[in-house]
Amino acid sequence: MKAGFRGDFMSNPIRHHHVPQTYLKNFSYKKKEQFKFFALDKETQKIFETSIEDVAVEKNFYTVEKLKDNYAWEKFYSKNIEPMMKEEISKVILTSQNCLIQDRVKILDNEQQIKLAMIMVCQLLRGKHSREFQHKIFEEKAPLILEETKKKFMGKGNKELDKALENYQITDDIFKMTSMEAIFNIEMLCRIIQELLNRCWVVYRIIGNNEFITSDNPFMFIDNQTFNVAPFHNGISNVRTVTFYPISPKLVIATYSPEVLGGLLNTYDGRLIVINSENDMRFVDNINKKQLEQCYRQVFCKTKDNIQKLLK
Repeated sequence: MKAGFRGDFMSNPIRHHHVPQTYLKNFSYKKKEQFKFFALDKETQKIFETSIEDVAVEKNFYTVEKLKDNYAWEKFYSKNIEPMMKEEISKVILTSQNCLIQDRVKILDNEQQIKLAMIMVCQLLRGKHSREFQHKIFEEKAPLILEETKKKFMGKGNKELDKALENYQITDDIFKMTSMEAIFNIEMLCRIIQELLNRCWVVYRIIGNNEFITSDNPFMFIDNQTFNVAPFHNGISNVRTVTFYPISPKLVIATYSPEVLGGLLNTYDGRLIVINSENDMRFVDNINKKQLEQCYRQVFCKTKDNIQKLLK
C-alpha cells in the first residue's frame, strides 16, 4: 500500500446524505450513543427504528469523477450549507422555546430569513426528487445538444475534433457535472431565494403531544386549492403555493404568497403562531399526511405513536 493512500481514502466522504444529519438530529432521540428515530416506508408501509446515519443516504450521490476534487460537491454542502443550517435552525428552535416568547411575536428577522431561504432552496435542489427531475430533462436534451454540436463542428477539417465528437459518450458523470453546474448557477439560486423571500413567513409551534414529521424530501410545496403536493408541480411564484419546512417535532416554517387572503397574512410575517395539539389536530395531521405523500420513500418521527397515525 502506498504511503498516505489509506489516509486519503479514509478522508474521502463516500456516503452522501441528501438530507443532512445535522437537520435529522432535530427529530431524533439518543440511544446507546446513536441518534435514532422511527421511519415509515411508504412503499412497504412498515415502521421501524433506525439511526439518522442510515437514512436519506446514498454512496457517491454527489461524487463527480471529472472534477479535480471528486468530492467537491459533497464538501461544499458539508462545509458551507450544513453548518449554517445547524446554526440558524437552532436559533429558531431556542427562540421559540423561550418561555417569554408569546403567540404572534416576531421571531425571524430579514437576515435569518435570507439564510433560511438559502438552506431551504439547497435542500430542494439536492434531493432525490430533484435528481430524477433533472435527469429526465437531461435525457431529453443532451442527445439533441450533442447532435447539434456534431452538425456544427464535424467535417470542418479538424480530424481530432471529429474523432472526439464521434466517440463522445453521455455518461452519468457528465450528467452529474451538468447537474452540479445548474444547481450552483448563482443567477438561478438568487432568483429562487428572492421568490421565497417575497413570501409571508410564519413559524407554527405545536403545544401538546402531537408532532410534525419530516422526510427524505422535507421542503414541501402544496397547492392550497387542489392540495397537490407532487414535487416540482407547484411553482414557488404561484399564488396558490404554500410551502412547509419542518425544523423540529414541534416547529414548521410555512411561507405564503403575499396575495393570500387579500394580503391579510402579511401582518404575521416572521411571527410565531402557537397551535394547540388537540384543537388544531387536523391541521397538523394534514401536513404530516401530505409530507408522507410527497416524500421520496420515507418519513421520520421522534415518537412511534405519532408516525403510526399515518397508517390509519
